[in-house]
Amino acid sequence: MTRLSSTLLAIGLATASLGCSNEDKAVPIEPPPRPAQSSPGMTASARVTYRVATSGSVQVKLKGRDATPTGVMNVVRGQLEVDVLALENSRGYIEVDLGSLRMFADDGEAIDPLRTEEARNWLRVGADQPPTDQERRRWARFELRSIDEASHARPEMGKPVAPPAPSASSAKPSSAAKPSAAPSGSAAPPSEPPPKGYEVKLRATGALTLNSVRVERTIRFLARFYYAQDTDPNAAPSRIELETVRPIMVGLKSHDIKPRDAKGVFVAAGMKLLGKQVGRDAAVSLRLEAERPKNP
Repeated sequence: MTRLSSTLLAIGLATASLGCSNEDKAVPIEPPPRPAQSSPGMTASARVTYRVATSGSVQVKLKGRDATPTGVMNVVRGQLEVDVLALENSRGYIEVDLGSLRMFADDGEAIDPLRTEEARNWLRVGADQPPTDQERRRWARFELRSIDEASHARPEMGKPVAPPAPSASSAKPSSAAKPSAAPSGSAAPPSEPPPKGYEVKLRATGALTLNSVRVERTIRFLARFYYAQDTDPNAAPSRIELETVRPIMVGLKSHDIKPRDAKGVFVAAGMKLLGKQVGRDAAVSLRLEAERPKNP
């Protein structure tokens, strides 16, 4: 794969971070740098705040005629204001760090440092870009404005799902903190019951801002709400898993994503690779978790 094709691959990857199709309406903007913040319109009502864990995952595939470049971004942030009595009133935002973009080698497993560096340069978030420009373009942001459809009005009305598998860190205690054995003849302490889970399908509409272009976008999500077993029936979920129902098809043209050199200058010769070595659309899959903050 040529360096230009690697770069084009990266551009599509970053564009895909939150997704927009060629049919969506693009509005060029030049937003000033801003920190993560709550989405407008959030009210107290029955909304409960959840913070998006930074260890989310955005996976992208750009299927061309001769190759299928892939990549991943693993740094996200955001905040969800979930109305536990009426999910359609929920609001929030999700942001993906384009600077966390990593490109895979041809085997689809090893990270290719050169492709990664080129990809970040094409996205104008590489090391050679002015710091102010890097910060302004670093975060791709999807701002949730409405829930147009919900398979169930409330989380606990959703389809029951099995509790999530324990993480590796929680499943295997470290040698420095091994639990002490129970005294002979005494019963072992009861284990904590697994959380209850419910699944709800959602269709969310909002605005995606990427590369100084804002696009109105509708995305279908699958939300899983988890409750502690001993929680009051009227309590809010303690944790939420959110993922796209199916890959989002993202047109590279929508956000002015095209071949550029390390200084951000357009490279016309790279356009011939689109559709061959790099797909004109990216298939994007997003998965993240959000929890209620311990110290709101």
